[in-house]
Amino acid sequence: MQASIQLNEGDLVVLPHGHAHTIYDQSEQLSLSTEVLLSQAQALGERRIMLGEGEVQTRTICGIFYVDPSIHIPVWQACPAFIHVRREDTVRFPWFTAALTCLTEEANSSVFGAPLMATKAAEMVFLLALRVYLSTASSNAHGWLCAARDPQIGKAIALMHNQFAEPWTVATLGAQVGMSRSSFAAKFQKLTGQSPMRYLTERRLQVAARLIRERQDSVYEIAYQVGYLSFVGFYNAFKQHYHVPPGKYRHQMNSNRQSNTECLDTLRN
Repeated sequence: MQASIQLNEGDLVVLPHGHAHTIYDQSEQLSLSTEVLLSQAQALGERRIMLGEGEVQTRTICGIFYVDPSIHIPVWQACPAFIHVRREDTVRFPWFTAALTCLTEEANSSVFGAPLMATKAAEMVFLLALRVYLSTASSNAHGWLCAARDPQIGKAIALMHNQFAEPWTVATLGAQVGMSRSSFAAKFQKLTGQSPMRYLTERRLQVAARLIRERQDSVYEIAYQVGYLSFVGFYNAFKQHYHVPPGKYRHQMNSNRQSNTECLDTLRN
């Protein structure tokens, strides 16, 4: 479904899922694709793209986040198609204006460290955009972000993220947040769209996948570290979630890492 929003000076738009979009004014001019604009700029060795002529001038700053599709990030996947932060929405968040100012200045700077500073400022801008979205989202809205904002379900989610290896049950999680087993399970399902145990399983498998990619511990040790007492249970759950056994997953990740390193070395030379 297409949506149209009006942007004013100082507004920010975040497209978490990379939806196609067009930026246009009220003129009858045809739009150009980003690929064409970037290829023209790169051919000239330019960092800036200038379009059109006339008395009205608009300056925009654009950036891109790259997210590994193999990594499940609930906060990212729960975001809407776009987050529109109006200039007046940032009044309650003093850091927002400072972050946008830093991003603008560093993006236009050629001094040492400017690209890194701009990258860090962009990350802060994104997190602040999430804050604004959460503070303005309807109290009746569902989804992971709203679930995390709920005092009881949010606390349970934090427990599962920070203490994922604990032998949690629906009853013990409910007790931790002051709810009965049945009411906790029902509310968790309503807000997140899945059961508490399913959420916990996915969290453990996500951590296991990261440990397999980053460490040399055996998959047996990793299974225990993320809360599995049975390696067979871990093996079957991992294979069902990632479609490959944990050992093969590690081999694939190492091969991909080596290929990426070789590609970078080729570009450097």
